[in-house]
Amino acid sequence: MAITAYFLGSYIKIGDRIWAFHLRDGGPLEKRARNVARGSNFDTSAGDYGGAVTAVKFWWLTVVGVAICSINVAFHFVKENAEKPWLWVALSAVLVFLAIGLGYGDGATGNSIARRQYAQFTIITVITPGVFTVIYLLSFAIGRRLVVGSKA
Repeated sequence: MAITAYFLGSYIKIGDRIWAFHLRDGGPLEKRARNVARGSNFDTSAGDYGGAVTAVKFWWLTVVGVAICSINVAFHFVKENAEKPWLWVALSAVLVFLAIGLGYGDGATGNSIARRQYAQFTIITVITPGVFTVIYLLSFAIGRRLVVGSKA
């Protein structure tokens, strides 16, 4: 219930702070009241993804998702008589598309690599034996080059 409450709204209040995944739901009560008075629940001062979630939270969630996919890929790839042999291919495709999307998105918007979340990026590199990182960095370079090339 606590995990659901954290991801779905402003249900967890400890002291004078609301703990929530999304920027619109969490933060100190005092700052939240000022934002609501201005007509906005968003605090976009941090490096965030679309004004909805901070880069720190997003990349930690990405670590969990990549770990789940990687463990399943390894399990189904190693186990020859798996019930669903296509599953490791599908999960591998999810990891590839995630790396491409994140890399291109961060590069094209002019952000730094992994939005400066190097600890999480390193953990993902270890979990995926560097495959995610190589794809991410190639996509990042393409996104950065296309943006720089279009401005010249």
